[in-house]
Amino acid sequence: MPQATMNKDIHALMIDLDDKDIKVRQRARQTLTAIGPPAVPQLINALYDPRDQIRWQSALILGHIGDGAAAPALVKILEDEALEVRWRAAESLAELECQALVPLLRALIHHPESPWLREGAHHALRILIIKSDLGELIKPILKAFDAIEPTITIPIAAATALQKLNQRDAQNVKY
Repeated sequence: MPQATMNKDIHALMIDLDDKDIKVRQRARQTLTAIGPPAVPQLINALYDPRDQIRWQSALILGHIGDGAAAPALVKILEDEALEVRWRAAESLAELECQALVPLLRALIHHPESPWLREGAHHALRILIIKSDLGELIKPILKAFDAIEPTITIPIAAATALQKLNQRDAQNVKY
């Protein structure tokens, strides 16, 4: 299918995400998920739509697609004004597993003062610790959330985890 036609189809499905009929919205979600990575750019753009429902559904679909290209945008949406959008973004980040970790850690290093970011990151990390093999990396970060001064301890723990992750990745590179 030509790219222009694909983009038009994706755009039409994005419009259907705002339909009053739940079946139309559900079909649009399923189809966008099936389209996969070609739909990611338009779904990322939709994360900034003024309608909560569109942002929520876009975050949901991005998690189901599982493309790491969405991770930085999903991390930004952890600071969305709508609780349900933030929560869905955190769950979608957890679905991305390892692909979400670096952008999430960087955000915690650079913006630890944001309570919404910390809340969403905590939720994503608690899911990740269960469903990934990153437990030893994540545990100290989660512990930092419980400290008296989390805005100080979280960036330190996140930077340490990022350094360990980079070292692990460097060791896994085959020459």
